[in-house]
Amino acid sequence: MSVCQYSLSVGRYWAEAARYLADSLILPLSSTRYAAALRDMVDQLDRDHGPLMRANGLTLGLAADCLFVFVFVLGQLLVFLSDLAVLLF
Repeated sequence: MSVCQYSLSVGRYWAEAARYLADSLILPLSSTRYAAALRDMVDQLDRDHGPLMRANGLTLGLAADCLFVFVFVLGQLLVFLSDLAVLLF
């Protein structure tokens, strides 16, 4: 298999995985792990490129704010689902 064929195969695989996730009503992943991964990515971006970004007038403030809101709402959702499970069962 040539490098070009390999790259094409990998690209098709990831395109199909993206299509499957985009069409899914329920994503097959842990929301708390997803939030932790996002936090790690923002932290890594800041470590790797933060000084250069700040020197050019860019910040990660909006990303950090959105992530904070996401984690807060996720926590509320998990409490709601837990309370709902107690009521139903």
